[in-house]
Amino acid sequence: MLKHLSINNYALIEHLEIDFSEKLNIITGETGAGKSILLGALSLILGQRADSKELSNKNKKCIIEATFQLNEKKFQSFFSENDIDFESESILRREINRDGKSRAFVNDTPVKLSTLKELGSMLVDVHSQREHQSLLKPAFQLAVLDAYAQNSTMLNDYKNTYNEFKRLETKLTGLMELEKESNARFDYLKFQFNELEEVNPQPNEQEELEKTFDLMTNSENIKAALNNTNQIINNREGSVLEELKYLLQQVGEQSKHHEGIGGIYERLNSTIIELDDINRETELLNNEIEYDQGKIQITQERLDAIYRLQNKHQVNTTADLIATKESIEGELNEITSLEDQITNTSNAFEEVKIELEEKAQYLSESRNSAISSLEEEIYYHLTELKMGSSSLKINLEQLVDGTYNTNGKDSVSWLFSANPGHPYKPLNQIASGGELSRIMLAIKASTAKVIHLPTLIFDEIDTGVS
Repeated sequence: MLKHLSINNYALIEHLEIDFSEKLNIITGETGAGKSILLGALSLILGQRADSKELSNKNKKCIIEATFQLNEKKFQSFFSENDIDFESESILRREINRDGKSRAFVNDTPVKLSTLKELGSMLVDVHSQREHQSLLKPAFQLAVLDAYAQNSTMLNDYKNTYNEFKRLETKLTGLMELEKESNARFDYLKFQFNELEEVNPQPNEQEELEKTFDLMTNSENIKAALNNTNQIINNREGSVLEELKYLLQQVGEQSKHHEGIGGIYERLNSTIIELDDINRETELLNNEIEYDQGKIQITQERLDAIYRLQNKHQVNTTADLIATKESIEGELNEITSLEDQITNTSNAFEEVKIELEEKAQYLSESRNSAISSLEEEIYYHLTELKMGSSSLKINLEQLVDGTYNTNGKDSVSWLFSANPGHPYKPLNQIASGGELSRIMLAIKASTAKVIHLPTLIFDEIDTGVS
C-alpha cells in the first residue's frame, strides 16, 4: 500500500509531505484546489513521461518520492530479476532536471523508466476521470473478465503461441506467393542453365581457343615464312649457310697471319652454328603446323557459342560464364527447395494451429466458468450502490468462421437491464453516465480481490452520480 508521498518543486507545489493510512483515504477540495496535481505527481512515480514544464521553479530539479509497504512474497522475484534490493518499505523516486531529462530510482538503485513503470503497474491502479467510458469497449470488457478469472498466465501463454501462429501464417503465405512467381521464372532459369550446361565453358578456354584459332587461320602464311627461312639458310644453291661455310674456310686459312682474324673466325663459326640451329627449328615447326579447315570450323563454332553466351549474359570471360551458371543453379535449387519449405512450414503451421485451438479453448472455458461468479459479484456491489433493481449479463461467443485474435477465439458483450423485466441491451444503448460510474466502481471492487493491487486510486469515481 501507499504510505507516504513527498513532492518537491512540481507544478504549483513547492514542498508537500502526505501520509496515508490503511483502507480508505479521501482527498476533497474545490475545482482548482490541486487534487489533479497530486495525481500527476504520483503518475510520474508510476512511470509517466516527464516534462520540464512541470517544474515549479525552473532553476531547481523536481523530486517526487513515494513509500510503499510491500509484501515480500509477491514482490521479491521482481526485485531479484531487476537486481534491486528488496525492502518491506520501498521508496520509488523520480527526479526531473531543468532540461526535462529525468532519472528513476527504486530504493536508491537507478532503474530504467520501463522498470519503474512495470513496478508501478503492480503497485497502483488509477481509475481516472471518464474511465467508465471504457466500459463500452469490448476489449475492456474482455480484460475485466480475464482479470477476474485470473487468466493472466494462460493469456500470455496463448499470446506467445498466437504470435508464432501469425508468424508461420505470414511465412507460409509468402512462400506460396513466391512459388507462384517462381514457376514461370523456373522455366526461364532452367532454359538458361541448359544452354550453359550444353556449352559447358571451361576455365581459360576462351583464351586457348583464340590462340589456336589465330594459329590455324594464319598457318599457311606461317608455313610459307618458315619455308622461305629454311630455303635461304640452307636448302638452295648459294644458301646463307653454304656461303658462310666457304667464308669460314677462307678466314681459317688466314687466321695464322693475324690474331684479329682468329676472333672473326670464331664469330663466323658461332653464326653458322646458330643458323644451323635455326634451320633445324624451322623445319620442326613447319612439320608441326598444319592447315586443317575442319579444325578451324570446329574452333570457330566453339568460340561463337561462347561469345553468344557472353553477350547474352553481359560478361567477358569463360570464368564469368561459369560463375553465372553456378548462380543460376543456386537459384534453381532455391526454387526447387520451395516445395520442401512450404511442406515443412505448412506442417509447423498446422501443429501450432492445433496448439492455439487448445489454448484458446482453455481460455474460453476459464472465462465461461468465471462469468456467473463475476455477474453475482457485480450485482452484489451494485446493490450496495443502490442499483439492486438492475442487473448485468455477460455474453461470451466465439468469433465468426473459427478465427483467432490476440485474446483468443471469443467475443464478449456486456448487457444491462436497469429494472426487472426490462430487456438486456448493450451498455452503450441503455446505461446512463451515472450508472456507468457505479458499474465501474462495482467492477473495481469485484476485481480488486483477485488482482491484489496494494493501492487503488479513484479520480472522481462519482462522475455523473447525482
